[in-house]
Amino acid sequence: MALKINRKKGIWLLIIIIFLVTSIFYYQSSKSLLKDELSLENEIPLEEIIPDLYAGYSFALSNSQSIGNTGGFVKDKVSSYYINGKLEPNKIYLSGSWKSNPNNLEAVSDSVIFLDFTASEVLVAASPGNGQHKIKVTLGGEPLTKEQAGQDIVFENDESFIIVDELALYSLVNQKFNRGLLQLELDPGIKIGVFSFG
Repeated sequence: MALKINRKKGIWLLIIIIFLVTSIFYYQSSKSLLKDELSLENEIPLEEIIPDLYAGYSFALSNSQSIGNTGGFVKDKVSSYYINGKLEPNKIYLSGSWKSNPNNLEAVSDSVIFLDFTASEVLVAASPGNGQHKIKVTLGGEPLTKEQAGQDIVFENDESFIIVDELALYSLVNQKFNRGLLQLELDPGIKIGVFSFG
């Protein structure tokens, strides 16, 4: 009789041990899985918004920024800029002739900006100089789609552009969070102050 009770106790003890070991295994597995998911989320820069990028050398340099072109800003002079090699993300690159001012970059001729960014929204502070001017906007070498376009984008003749008629913050891109290569072709006289992202 005592032997039967001990066997029953042994079986129950074995069941309890198996249950505990299984529970601990599943707990550790779920903990490891959760850790992997969290580290994966941390690798996706969903909340890593680009800081404002200043076009004027005074603001840019005081914020440890510069344009991506070799040699950086040519201060207070009209100069021709060229792009050599690969574009670094989150830097302004210039092509054509520009005047680098303390508070802005001024388009002179064949003036183009390239910007490799990761964001949902891109805005630019721009002023027209005299009158009204246009900035042609493309993303990845193509005109923006209506799903990508910021509220200030105008569509005409298979082009996407903004009309710069006053000093203002213009909405260029408004899309799902993504990486893209923004290209701006500017009329002479337009001044660019800062790019802002959301």
